[in-house]
Amino acid sequence: MIVEIGHISAIFAMVLCAIAAGTGIHNFFRPSDCRPVMVIRMSRYIFGAVALSFITLIWAYLSSDFTVLNVIENSHTLKPWLYKISGAWGNHEGSVLFWIFVLTAYGFAFSISSRHLEPAHRSMILSIQCAIGFCFLLFMLATSNPFERVFPPPADGQDLNPLLQDPGLAFHPPFLYLGYVGYALIFGFAATALMYPQNAKSILAAMRPWALIAWAFLTAGITLGSYWAYYELGWGGWWFWDPVENASLMPWLIGTALLHSVMISKRGGLMHWTILLALFGFCFSLLGTFLVRSGIITSVHAFANDPGRGVFLLLIMGIIVMGVLLIYALRARHIQSQLRFGLLSREMSIMLNSMILAVLCFTVFLGTLYPLFIELWNGHKLSVGTPYFSLTFIPLSVPLIVIMAFAPSLAWGQTPARKLWGGLLIAAIIAMTLFIPESRIFWILLAAWVIVASLYGLLRQWRIHGAWRGIPKSTYGFSIGHLGLGLSILGMAGSSLWLAEDTIRLQINKSFDIAGYHVVLEKIDDGLFSNYAFVRAKLRIENADGFVDYLYPEKRFYPVKSMPTTESARHVTWHGDLYTSLLDFSADKSEATLRIANKPLVIWIWIGGLLVACTGLWRGIDLLPRANDTSLALPAISVVKPMAGALALSLVLYLLWGAPFFLIYG
Repeated sequence: MIVEIGHISAIFAMVLCAIAAGTGIHNFFRPSDCRPVMVIRMSRYIFGAVALSFITLIWAYLSSDFTVLNVIENSHTLKPWLYKISGAWGNHEGSVLFWIFVLTAYGFAFSISSRHLEPAHRSMILSIQCAIGFCFLLFMLATSNPFERVFPPPADGQDLNPLLQDPGLAFHPPFLYLGYVGYALIFGFAATALMYPQNAKSILAAMRPWALIAWAFLTAGITLGSYWAYYELGWGGWWFWDPVENASLMPWLIGTALLHSVMISKRGGLMHWTILLALFGFCFSLLGTFLVRSGIITSVHAFANDPGRGVFLLLIMGIIVMGVLLIYALRARHIQSQLRFGLLSREMSIMLNSMILAVLCFTVFLGTLYPLFIELWNGHKLSVGTPYFSLTFIPLSVPLIVIMAFAPSLAWGQTPARKLWGGLLIAAIIAMTLFIPESRIFWILLAAWVIVASLYGLLRQWRIHGAWRGIPKSTYGFSIGHLGLGLSILGMAGSSLWLAEDTIRLQINKSFDIAGYHVVLEKIDDGLFSNYAFVRAKLRIENADGFVDYLYPEKRFYPVKSMPTTESARHVTWHGDLYTSLLDFSADKSEATLRIANKPLVIWIWIGGLLVACTGLWRGIDLLPRANDTSLALPAISVVKPMAGALALSLVLYLLWGAPFFLIYG
């Protein structure tokens, strides 16, 4: 019966979304009869209904309810409880429900922290959220129902994909979804700015904290996903230009451009450009949703392979994108941008920054989708991988990084040249001094320049204000964010330039030397865990000073899925990783094939990424208004009546459409 409650709650949420979206449209076209409070309150009830639905699915996983098809296909009684919970979103059906849960959570959070906006604007933003929620709830219930039942139930489940049975994949998708889906709220802000052009400046200014929060979560999700690929897949890389990786990178690039552009739009400039970035940020998020769930690509990150679902998603995406372009074409001319700035100004650097980021996004889009278009056109498979992105994306990144180094020294409006060049010269000299032995290595020098310029910007502000507390929070966010990106660039460059790697065959008690480390294979053993068997190599690591560490790379075998995985083992230091993975072993366990690599500075990729994410989240939360929202009072009768009607309609839809399990099977 609990699963039925979840199913009915999802249908109830869909009906409420339809009512709220219709009310928002009515409010816009009939402002004399506007009822914004109804939409605001209803968005909270929608979140409650979706949250209840999602909790019941998690309960079905934790209780191993094998009458639910989704649980059968993605769980097992022996699976640890963490992976039972993560199994709820580690598949297509559950991930769609989680996507909707995050969407409605953003709507709920916005509804209780946006009293500074006009009620009509709040209502329009939330009604757009509800319209998107209706589309995806309809998609889920029609094609991807996570509450579908089977009878009689099997004795056990088919287990979750072993690659997803890892702490990194338990936490990486939620962060990624919090980023992806957050751009639906940004989309609502941009569309509302077009609907109310006379108030576009204030609406876009109110969008900034939400843009920061969504971008910070997306940054954290990409960073965690990169680290998971690094240690879990056994190949030791942190980015492969996989289509699903690119699907998360594209909205991140547009979102980064948006963060910078909105700083100008709140001052009255670049409003058209900011609106376009906000609209297309969500469009690229939808593209990522389509790529992962349509079956059009094959990837360890992809969920679905049903073309019918892909057509439904493509239809949703097409309606939203065409609607966006139509609204922009009809309403954008009513918005006026009025802001003048000089060539040597922060505004100019931000404008150039956002344009380069948009070009980079198009480059990734072309490299990701072009092979799919060619295959669809003539049936020929075309491979576009690292060489393409090395020749296009990386060179275009250079001016972007140079602008990052310049930006902390620029002022709003116009910067006197005498104030600009001194700071940049000091930053460049210090960066070159730090890396004199490797000054010919361009990327290391560039990363050092960004790091030193960011720190120099903070020191300059400290000198101006006389104390650390006097420095504006915006300066802290700006400088620390650039510092984190500089650290990530340093890690990427160092791990690529000074990589030492080899694949070797070692016998017991034989050794191998790499980058100052002495690696000895001491033994190979095996064992059983709750839901997998493993073979493990024991490696003794030494350096010139003696013993350093023991590493235990593994090969695991999951009998339910009949699938092996490779688990790396790493000796992690601030200056680099010693990375080991077990590729193969002899039947008598007397020798093993190992991949051993020394990866200098690689840890700074993720330290820098998490520093950027934490800084963005801190600034976003800090910028949210602190006003209390009194509209949390008990609903008026005008809200109770449509709620009761929606519940009755939901029960009817469930009886007609839901194949009620408790009635059919008792």
